[in-house]
Amino acid sequence: MERFDGGDAWNRLTPATQAAIGAIALELAVTWRGHELQRSGAARRALWHASGTLVEMLGNQVAEALPDVIGDGKPLRIPSVLGDVCRACGCSETDTCGDDASEACSWAEPGLCSTCAASGVATCTR
Repeated sequence: MERFDGGDAWNRLTPATQAAIGAIALELAVTWRGHELQRSGAARRALWHASGTLVEMLGNQVAEALPDVIGDGKPLRIPSVLGDVCRACGCSETDTCGDDASEACSWAEPGLCSTCAASGVATCTR
């Protein structure tokens, strides 16, 4: 799976594009945090609406700024922040196979979890 390195992509952006994306990202982060803290009422509803609007705005800005990453016909890239990801099932260090820690998979090899390796699945079947 191809990986997306946000730091590298950020460094390739113009200062104006960084400012636009950064401002939207900050507003979105504050909106999400406010939504966690505001349990009810008009403010919660407004924050929920703002969240949707800001996600759309951020997606549009990123698609425009990084057409080589997010464009028609481009293969999806997995964010590098996830660390290793199983090429067969998509599990990661923080989202392992199994319902609890006693059933959690481990890495059989880079990019292949122990559950998929044991079942003989080496590539995605979905």
